[in-house]
Order: sequence, then structure tokens, then C-alpha cells
Amino acid sequence: MQMFEFESEIQNHLIRIPPELEAKLPEGGHYRVILLATDDERTWKSATEKSFLAGYAASDSIYDKL
Repeated sequence: MQMFEFESEIQNHLIRIPPELEAKLPEGGHYRVILLATDDERTWKSATEKSFLAGYAASDSIYDKL
């Protein structure tokens, strides 16, 4: 198995593979992708808050009064 390492950003839920690496990969091949995220505390906190609040409905406000 070969290993390739590169940095990229997620845009529109897609990870872009650098063109020079893409040219080396056989089309239709099977690949295992491993993501290692940065340890930026603020980024993770913001993502956690957004994820949590996405499941919050106005009807849940009744629990705020307990």
C-alpha cells in the first residue's frame, strides 16, 4: 500500500486532491482516506455549538424554565 500526504480544505463538503497527486492515482481505484484535524480549540467549540443548536427547536425552550 502506498501513502500520500497532503493538506486541503473542505469546500462544499468535498476535499480537493492536488492535481499532481490525482494524476498518480488509478481511476476507479479503492482508497482509504484518513483525516487528521487541527487542535484549534475555538474551531472545535464553534463546530460543536453549531451541531448542538441545529437540533434545538423552539418547543425545547420549555426546558429552559425548569
